[in-house]
Amino acid sequence: MLAGCSNSSGGGGGSNPGVYIAGYYSNGTRKIACYWKDGAKTDLTDPGPTDSNGEAEAQAIFVDGENIYVAGFYKDDSGGQYVASYWKNGSITDLTDGSTDAKAYALYVVSGPDVYVAGYYNSGAKRQAAYWVNSSGNLNNLDDDGAGNHSEARAIFVAGDVYTAGYYFDAARNQPAYWTGTSRTILPVGGGGNFGEARDVAVLGGTVYVSGQYTDFGSGQVRAVYWISGVKQPDLPTSSYPALAFSIFTEGGSIYVAGRYGVPFMPTQWQDGTREDLPFDTNGTARSAYVSDGDVHVAGDNQPGGVFDAVYWRNGVKTNLTPAISGDSQAYSIYVVP
Repeated sequence: MLAGCSNSSGGGGGSNPGVYIAGYYSNGTRKIACYWKDGAKTDLTDPGPTDSNGEAEAQAIFVDGENIYVAGFYKDDSGGQYVASYWKNGSITDLTDGSTDAKAYALYVVSGPDVYVAGYYNSGAKRQAAYWVNSSGNLNNLDDDGAGNHSEARAIFVAGDVYTAGYYFDAARNQPAYWTGTSRTILPVGGGGNFGEARDVAVLGGTVYVSGQYTDFGSGQVRAVYWISGVKQPDLPTSSYPALAFSIFTEGGSIYVAGRYGVPFMPTQWQDGTREDLPFDTNGTARSAYVSDGDVHVAGDNQPGGVFDAVYWRNGVKTNLTPAISGDSQAYSIYVVP
């Protein structure tokens, strides 16, 4: 059993070994949700428009035994709203009905199976952070201060309790937070006026690890950071700003964080606070990390020639996932079955 990961962890063991990556690519007309297994792409179908009015993205992936689960969203055919959804072995389940915008960003599967999906849906004039269990009928709203302000859940982890991470708007600025069940813990960001977002959560032995970023109000710098059980750790080292920490993974007593910093964007990974920059062309982002058998796997994107390419790094060596595609592609989540 792995200790933790970005947007997913655990899983059903090695019955379906491989490196799984979720994202999207553009076919020249619209975005198509997909996943890659060991570099081979599988498209995920959705009921949205097939022309330029449609689009879909896969945001997270989880493997449990022979089953492959992917969370994401697509644009509805009737009203043009985003529909939060997940796929199991390519078969889609809608979590919202398309009457308002909604997106699913993360999922976690508990063998049985129960499928936990985190994201948001529009409730009146605000975005409501929430998670679903298995279907649209099992919706859990997350505490967001009750003032009618926006909130989103960007990550989910199940370890006895359900843990989610994201942000809520406190009527003045975004504040990073994680939730245990539906109860909110506000994450400190230093001095007054600072604000930020949480991007990922992992739990090991009752300790909660959260990655994200905050903006220092005085300097205006955006700084990558992680928290351990609600306590802010030292800013992750960079040579320039802005800096963002998209994912966190715990393995073998070490803490791995993936993100980016600077302009142009420099994709990077940190192990216990030590930075390792990853090779890229122009504007790269490391979005998801997974450590298995001592190998550090990272998924993200690169921007040569003005378009995004979905890429994957293994121990710092970069592979382009869409070499034959001329349009944009991005990779958001990685899962490894040894």
